[in-house]
Amino acid sequence: MQRYALIGHPIAQSPSPAMHNAAFKHLGIDAIYERFEADEHALSKVQTSLENPIWSGFNVTTPMKEHVATLVTLEGHATRAKATNTLFRRDNRWFGYLTDVEGIVEPLRARPVQSSGTMLIIGSGGATRAAALAGEMLGLSVIIAARRPEAAHAIIHTLKLNDDCHAVALDDTTAMHSALQTASVLVQATPVGRNNERHDIPWHALPPHAIAFEMLYAAKPTAFLEDAQHHGLACVEGWEMLLAQGARAFEIWTQRKAPIEIMRKAMFENMHNKIL
Repeated sequence: MQRYALIGHPIAQSPSPAMHNAAFKHLGIDAIYERFEADEHALSKVQTSLENPIWSGFNVTTPMKEHVATLVTLEGHATRAKATNTLFRRDNRWFGYLTDVEGIVEPLRARPVQSSGTMLIIGSGGATRAAALAGEMLGLSVIIAARRPEAAHAIIHTLKLNDDCHAVALDDTTAMHSALQTASVLVQATPVGRNNERHDIPWHALPPHAIAFEMLYAAKPTAFLEDAQHHGLACVEGWEMLLAQGARAFEIWTQRKAPIEIMRKAMFENMHNKIL
């Protein structure tokens, strides 16, 4: 039996095991997907597991995407981002991919995104790196709004983004108002919202065609999405990204086309059960 797992913390509420196990079962693949609880202080534990031949692949989530990237050979988007969310063992070597980029691009390509605008990303972690690369793929200029602008500048430097991409301080109301006015897509790429917290965003500054993209997945809309919906904006929920990036990871592991509808159904059933 092949073994896969999700690495991160906290992950008890993640629907990824249900989603992937349903896909394995549907396609008759002898495999199981588990949870591997670990935070940035347990990197040696992760490294030991990578040396264990029982594992075939992993997903990686907060706060481990950048830490685990130092342990494997990076490919594709992960090479630029220096962050990974999908690991695959091939010829007894571990390779890291960043399928979060596809997880963002695919839901947005299904919507009418204004290609002449910008993608304004709130955050400065590994999720922001994936969002910035997705914005670039969609032909958008990227603005990163962070509590620590120096962290946002570091991301722009690491990714070697175009000169028209820049950073602003999240608490700089003038800069934020200006950035919001040009935004085609506003991305929420922080843990804010897990406990129903909300960002203080001047929503009225956004153009009516803007799309609000929530990277957190939840069984019900986060405060960010509630605010966006209140202001009449089109929204992308976190589960859409989770499904798209998970499907791409599944295809990397199995070389089989992911059964999207089976995965979607299992994910929704799992999230629904969590709130009963």
